[in-house]
Amino acid sequence: MTKKKTRTRPIGKGTRNISLNMPEQLRNDLVALAQASGMTLSAYLRMILTRAVERGTVFQITEHRSREHLRVAEPPPAQTTRRQSD
Repeated sequence: MTKKKTRTRPIGKGTRNISLNMPEQLRNDLVALAQASGMTLSAYLRMILTRAVERGTVFQITEHRSREHLRVAEPPPAQTTRRQSD
């Protein structure tokens, strides 16, 4: 028996679908967080991604013992100029 491929419909004009594979446990954890927030998984993930983009979050992939790990790259410290008082 062939499994029917599920197609997701865009939520409106100017939107695109994203599909990704992830470990089942990660998905389960995200579903639990979404439910605790009173949101659907889709809405919860849109919120996470929107906040990351708004904040300019940059991730770096490092390999450690044949597993990929993501870490948030710290932004460079803001340089300030101080006026010297006379």
